[in-house]
Amino acid sequence: MEARLARDRIRPGVLAAALALAAPALAQAPQVRPGLWEYRMKMDMDGKAQPMQMEHKACLSKEQIAKSEHVVPRQGGDKSDCRMLTQGVAGSTVTFVMECSRPEPMRTEGRTTFKGDSFESDMTFTGRGQKFRQQISARRLGECPK
Repeated sequence: MEARLARDRIRPGVLAAALALAAPALAQAPQVRPGLWEYRMKMDMDGKAQPMQMEHKACLSKEQIAKSEHVVPRQGGDKSDCRMLTQGVAGSTVTFVMECSRPEPMRTEGRTTFKGDSFESDMTFTGRGQKFRQQISARRLGECPK
């Protein structure tokens, strides 16, 4: 339960800010194709023995790809105050480090590596004396159902 509450606090503000601030670097990243994608997410808090795992499928549109929402999901209601410390693209890998002071102090380090019709992301969030790690594996399954 504690991990879920922490995840819910982190995702809305920090990930939306990461998307906005990493946009210049993400524009240079390898592009993925629109279609039906499968996402497998694993999140652990301070190295706990039983990480939380989720899996879902979603259609990814050209518009979402243009906004880099395939790398960092956009969340609404963002009231964050974040700044990008570093960002870059090396080959098929995008990296960034950012810090936020609102709604609560948080440092995020992220890396996404693209491999054809798949990608893997690894992000670490540190704040309030806790550390969270979120890993995402995604692969394109085909066209979106009509």
